[in-house]
Amino acid sequence: MVAEAIRKLRHQTVAMEDYTSTEQKPVDKCICDVQSCDIFIGIYAFRYGFIPEGYDISITHLEYEAAGEVGIPRLIFLIDENARWTISAVDIDRTKIDEFRKIVQEHTVTFLTDDKELKAEVTAALHHTIRELQAQASSSPVPPIPHRLPYLSNRSVQESELEEMLVECADCLHQKPLVCIIHGDDQECHDTFVEKIQKDLLPEMLYLPNQPNSIGRLEKGIDWSVENHPVGVRFERMLRKLAKKLKIKDCEYDLIVEELNARLNPLIIDFRILTANWQDDDNELILRWLDFWNRLPDLAYGKKLFVFFTIKYKNTSQLSFLKARRQNKKNEQVRRFIEQLNFEEYPNLSGLKFSELAAITVEDLEEWIVNDAATYCDCEQLRREIVLFYHAQKLEKICMVVLAERLRELCRKTRLPCL
Repeated sequence: MVAEAIRKLRHQTVAMEDYTSTEQKPVDKCICDVQSCDIFIGIYAFRYGFIPEGYDISITHLEYEAAGEVGIPRLIFLIDENARWTISAVDIDRTKIDEFRKIVQEHTVTFLTDDKELKAEVTAALHHTIRELQAQASSSPVPPIPHRLPYLSNRSVQESELEEMLVECADCLHQKPLVCIIHGDDQECHDTFVEKIQKDLLPEMLYLPNQPNSIGRLEKGIDWSVENHPVGVRFERMLRKLAKKLKIKDCEYDLIVEELNARLNPLIIDFRILTANWQDDDNELILRWLDFWNRLPDLAYGKKLFVFFTIKYKNTSQLSFLKARRQNKKNEQVRRFIEQLNFEEYPNLSGLKFSELAAITVEDLEEWIVNDAATYCDCEQLRREIVLFYHAQKLEKICMVVLAERLRELCRKTRLPCL
């Protein structure tokens, strides 16, 4: 009904129900189609939707995030809790759909109770948004604020370390993998730092074309094995996880190597480790992985492989005294292991231990304001707002997870007008 109304307005619609057979994966096609559109319309009732293999959120949720990442206007409509609705069209466990409905309410949301309202409200919102887009197109619009912008604030130490390592191993990068340890407090947004490396740093440092997916990455990374089993059993299970991510049925070494060489792009494989789950033999398990990558035969000419171990130290600020003491001891144990790790024992791989990800100071943000935020925001106003925020918090340093959320708000507040 909504699609029909939109077509009557002489606009083209893109929806999954219109798809025909294709070799492209459903997730990839959905995201690609969403990001090719000018406006995203999300109509959500009480089903969360299908969660594809390798993901922890549904295709519906992925589409919503994909639109936000490229700055497409998102028009959100929610079926009201009191609307008449078929019980069979409601998730039995409403945890995920309720969480998602809360997330989308960061927008100005229209709540609906029946079909007639839906058609009228969507048409009105679409008319208004199209007029806004046309007005912007007739001027010189400021680019949409990228999703990653708030997370680009100072990681210059780590960026320099990566650049120096790439220069050092330039002659052998196509032959052996580069294994990196990324570690820091679990509130320092490790996953977004890996995304920054994938989408911003490596393409620039390797002089790759400025286009999406110039660096590949296994979907969502690989969670570390936490089962209480001997190291050998856990290692085999991790191999199976890797094989599954590579879309091969068997975890035989030769098949894994063959699939790595079949990949068209340079590839990132990242393992996510939480020190809250750290076991006494995890040191040995990591050493086994290093030996695995060390034994990897030379890749095909031109191939590049990056293996990241992202280690998140459990933050203890909200724990009781005894629990915090135990966890701090475990965190220090992991830090010592990283410090003592010697990559020279693995001659067939290159290794980099990044400096620990740390909280951000006001001074750290100066370069970010000038080099990154200036394209989208009023620098002076943004600078003042940031200083006020730090003063209000009475902190010299603020963790990335808190800071990024605030920076996102401040970027919107200080957004440059269309010229």
